[in-house]
Amino acid sequence: MIEDERDLDALRGWAKSTQDGGARIWMQLNHPGRQANPLATRRRPVAPSAVGLTIPGVPAPRALDDAEIEEIIDRFAVAARVAESAGFDGVQIHGAHGYLVSQFLSPSANQRTDRWGGDPERRMRFALEV
Repeated sequence: MIEDERDLDALRGWAKSTQDGGARIWMQLNHPGRQANPLATRRRPVAPSAVGLTIPGVPAPRALDDAEIEEIIDRFAVAARVAESAGFDGVQIHGAHGYLVSQFLSPSANQRTDRWGGDPERRMRFALEV
């Protein structure tokens, strides 16, 4: 997790060693959403809607409220700024494989009726804001 600059020196070293070897390096940013492992996080997973995975034993997520969605968007921005400060050549937002960005895009995972769900334009809002 990148929530601030506490690991900036280590990230700088990673970026520099890659670039010194002649390669460019991009940081991939993601949020697992409902796929988060509650054994690792010690928290109930969160998602656009309280729609669980169809895997026995995996708890249904808690639906995010509007303020939490805005906070997650801000956290993506913080992580991107830290990556830039560390010298990464760019960032990639991971929007596939059922992670949070794709959960917002999915009409089956996102059953919201507010500004974050419903029609395709509102379901895209989270990805565009990130």
